[in-house]
Amino acid sequence: MGQDFEKLKEAIYRLHGCRSEHLETAAVSARFGDALAWQGSVEVFCLLNHPHARLCYAWSYRDGIAESFVAVLGLPAIRSPLDAVRAFVLTEAKKQKAN
Repeated sequence: MGQDFEKLKEAIYRLHGCRSEHLETAAVSARFGDALAWQGSVEVFCLLNHPHARLCYAWSYRDGIAESFVAVLGLPAIRSPLDAVRAFVLTEAKKQKAN
């Protein structure tokens, strides 16, 4: 699915309270062991005036009918689009396990 940069920028603003500028698109395949956990494009944004992060990694996906947006801050543990996807996948897996 192609990413809509404006929708992603709106999501970044809504989730993290700052404006952003698109820098690049990265193709990501996240594997855990032998299993492919996620594959797609991650958009890399430069954050304007965020107090702690310079970059944000963002993408959207469909969960049934609804479109959901993910915007992961480039904080010390998240240094790449792959790190962002792995963190998201692990967080989602923990949520499902808890339910």
